Amino acid sequence: TTLEAGLKDAESSVRHAAAFGLAGAYGPKSAALLVQALQHDDQVQMRQACVHSLVNMGEQARPVLLAGLTAASVWVREVCIRSLGLDGSPEARKPLLHVLRY
Repeated sequence: TTLEAGLKDAESSVRHAAAFGLAGAYGPKSAALLVQALQHDDQVQMRQACVHSLVNMGEQARPVLLAGLTAASVWVREVCIRSLGLDGSPEARKPLLHVLRY
């Protein structure tokens, strides 16, 4: 989608707006693309927009978020932890507790 393409824009405000916009207009690959975008843009605005959208994606984003708990990037891990915590899914509790203990 156009919003997904905006995640790679040279202008940070466009990337942030695209990440935020995906909360209401996302496709099957949107969650993975958001997490990928964090590899290149770790600004706080981007992280907040990603959390907002990933939480709104709900169950569709959950596999990507669970996988992101062990990502090399601290920013990806942070966004995944925050998103799963806000999502409140029972299936995320055990993986979240494991990550937060260590």
